Amino acid sequence: MINEASERLRRCPVTVTAVAVAIAGLLGLAAFLAVSEEDHVSRLQAQAAGLLSRPFINQGILVNQQQPEVFELDRWKQAALKKPLKADCPLRFQRPTLQELQGRDVRPYLFGGAQRPSCKNCHVAGSRRGRADFCHYIFHHGARVCPHEDQDRLLQYFLDRAASGSQWALNMLQLTPCDLWPFIQGRTLWLMGDSITQEFMIAMECFFFEWYPDNDKEGPYGRTFVSNNTQAVETSMKEGGVGPWCVPLPEGTRICHLRTNMGLDWGQNVVPVLPDLGALPTDILIGNFAVWINNDTEYETNIAAFGETYKRMAPQLPFFIWRDASVQHFQTHTGDYNNAGYPFHCQPIGGEEGSDLAITPEGALTSEDPELEVVLKGGWRNEIGYRMIPELHMPIMRTWNETVPIYFLHHHYNDHCGDALQGCPDCTHTCHPGYYQTWIYHMFEALMTSQQQMLDHFTEASRGPGLRRAA
Repeated sequence: MINEASERLRRCPVTVTAVAVAIAGLLGLAAFLAVSEEDHVSRLQAQAAGLLSRPFINQGILVNQQQPEVFELDRWKQAALKKPLKADCPLRFQRPTLQELQGRDVRPYLFGGAQRPSCKNCHVAGSRRGRADFCHYIFHHGARVCPHEDQDRLLQYFLDRAASGSQWALNMLQLTPCDLWPFIQGRTLWLMGDSITQEFMIAMECFFFEWYPDNDKEGPYGRTFVSNNTQAVETSMKEGGVGPWCVPLPEGTRICHLRTNMGLDWGQNVVPVLPDLGALPTDILIGNFAVWINNDTEYETNIAAFGETYKRMAPQLPFFIWRDASVQHFQTHTGDYNNAGYPFHCQPIGGEEGSDLAITPEGALTSEDPELEVVLKGGWRNEIGYRMIPELHMPIMRTWNETVPIYFLHHHYNDHCGDALQGCPDCTHTCHPGYYQTWIYHMFEALMTSQQQMLDHFTEASRGPGLRRAA
């Protein structure tokens, strides 16, 4: 990728000072505040007064304010959730009905829907002003928020999928933060990878926006440092160059992000220092590296390097779940990046004129085009990953099929070039809500289906040395 290749060229040796600078920059307001403070205050005052409608949401009294009936997702979760993972959710999120979603009376929580029946952080003041707009996906120029028409198009796409019989789409639209709580309660959920995972972390921050502490004592948006072990932090940044951070949730729970782009770095630097960063064997880690590598031999080498370290240290590490490689929509038949430069033109896989590539209600890709056979298999990177990762006895969080059709959201990854609306799309990253929000449901599926393996890992870890989290 051009953006990430440029970043690689700009890297220099990291010092403790650089760590502090990187973290401070990451915590800065620039990524989310694109209009003046006065404009934000006016916006929030208008929103609180009911004068500002959020994108594609009908004004008026919300229907079905009472606790709704039990939905399919609830029945599945109640039947499939193992006893050791059951936990009472500290907040209440009324699950939306399909009728409410179809009528635009409410938004899915994944796509910025406000907490119901009451909302804690809808109209917050203080340092979360920019995040409040961002996490409700209120579009304004200069932020990585999808234009309203594309947000509506995304929701309609999944509503159509649900109407055509996709239980996956319906469950995703009805997901609440409480569905994830049994898995993350009292532990740290680590998200580790490149800039795609960094955007995934931002989506997770927004999904749990209502859970943040009342006061931003540690930093903007409720973010905190991963660890006071500066040597371990510096080592974890040797290749990625972006400082790690966490968001604290109730009952000793955290979601933390580690930026690291290559499997070689995972094996040499990052995985070995995870315990020093405070990662426990009873934590969960979702990880991926992929888009920096455009050669199959190099990709195999990177997975092998990570794998050797992982196999040696697995009992000391969090429970790992591998996220598969992301879909790209460059101007090639299979969507892969072909070394072209700016400006990019993003298109559906198979070409602008379309192809016979389709997705079934069950989520299977189909095509009669022999050139798209690699797409049906998950792309060339996933062909390798799907073969090598199971050898590590590691579950795979599969995102490929469901995001192949979402080609129209590559806005605003780099808003320092191009026009004010489009920025410089790179055909890999998307605006918000986009890929990353749907991946939260993929993660929920992976957690549900790997429960026994996860519990076995936790049980084995409990027989080992102490589980005190590092400072």
